[in-house]
This record gives sequence, structure tokens and C-alpha cells, in this order.
Amino acid sequence: MKKILLLLLTITFGVSCSNDDDTEGREVTKLKSEKIIADYINEYGEQVKYESIYEYSYGANGFVEVIKNTRTNPNSTTETNEYLYYEGNKVVRRKYKQMSTSKNEIEETYTYENDLIVEATYKLPDYISKNKYYYDSSKNLIKDEYYYSNNDMEFILDFVIEYQYKDGNVSKQQFSSNPFDKIITSTYEYDDKNISKSNIFPVAFQKITYTSKNNIVKVKNEESGEIVEYNYEYNSKGFPIKATYDNGHMTALFEYY
Repeated sequence: MKKILLLLLTITFGVSCSNDDDTEGREVTKLKSEKIIADYINEYGEQVKYESIYEYSYGANGFVEVIKNTRTNPNSTTETNEYLYYEGNKVVRRKYKQMSTSKNEIEETYTYENDLIVEATYKLPDYISKNKYYYDSSKNLIKDEYYYSNNDMEFILDFVIEYQYKDGNVSKQQFSSNPFDKIITSTYEYDDKNISKSNIFPVAFQKITYTSKNNIVKVKNEESGEIVEYNYEYNSKGFPIKATYDNGHMTALFEYY
């Protein structure tokens, strides 16, 4: 598996950052399920093979309320649920378990300013971390700072991700690790089609989770020159029903309501 993919999880198959979340009175296509099929050799020379199915259930406000994830490895199957809690149309809390163990429950809480999420706090039984988010005058996410806590419960800056935009999509992302001796710069190209997760989360939550409005077709690591390309098949409404990347070693299948 290409290391660059690990950095791109926050924007792979991104969600639109449109500021219009009023879908009343028009037909809305919403994601029902997503199946990820992986079969690759990781950077340690080990074979990784699994299938992971995400099933989306919606609440009365029309946004995702429960995500059920069933992951099947060659020797086991693990199921976890992710729950989103709302106040009106704002996500205020999220709970889920770590897929690696299905034991440690993580609770996230969100702090808002001017209808934008400016901080997310992550709580485990013996650990707390947080992200701080910064926006430009157009309400685009431009910086994400991640902090971890030490034994004295002091927050220490771990890494920073900065974003640049073009035509409503992230065109450049720069990852800097503290003490900022490692920098990874990635650039992106997109198609002009709908993305699978349109309309399923409130805008503020979309901005910190998925940061682009179209589907990524090419990612380049500017330091190493490494390139990852994505290929799609679409339905009649212009939504992806299949995506392949990492030279065919990763496949995503999408089903809609």
C-alpha cells in the first residue's frame, strides 16, 4: 500500500463543501452503503487483505445518524457502529470503537463558532487529544492542528495540515510534523462529477471530515514524485458506483437510496 494513501484519508472520496445544506423540495441522492475491497502488500512486505462494508442510516433531520461497519479479514469478522448525535442540524458528539480492537470506545465532541467547528476533542478511557480548525473568509478549512496529551494532561502540538483550494476543491495539502522537520506536500486533480457522500452530513461537519466537492482522480506527492490515480464508474445521475486506485489493489463500491 502506498504510504501517501495514509495521509489522504481525510479527503479521499470527499464530500462537497457547498454552503447550501437546504435540500427541502428537491430530490436528493443519498449514500446507502460503501464496500471497500483491499488486497495489497504494505510497506513492511506483509500482505493486507480485507473487505469493509459501511451501511448508512439517517435520522429525522435527513443526516447520517448511524454508520455500521463490518470488516472481514481472512480469519475474522469485526462489526462496529458509529453514532452521531445532533442538536438541530449540528453534530455535537460522535461515538465509535477502534476497529483494531472493537473495545476502546472513542467519544468526540465539537465546539462551534459562527456555525463552524473550531475544535474537536477525542476521549479514550486514558487518553485525550484534540484538533483545532481554522478557516478563511470564504469559510474554507485552511489549517488543521492536532494535539495529543501527555501524562500531565498537557496538550502538545503533533502535526499541522494546511489546505489550498481551486474551484471548490483542495488543490494542495501540506502536512508538517512537530517539530516540523518532516513536510509532505500533496497536490490533487479532480473530475467534475458528484461525490458519493453528498448530502449526508451537515456542512460544518463536512468541512472537517471531507474537504472537496468532486472526486479525486490524481494525487501527487511533491517530495517523492509518487503518484496515485483513481478511476471511476458512474450512474445515470453522475454519482460514482465504483472506484479503483492504488493500481487496482483498492476498490470501492457505492450503493444509493
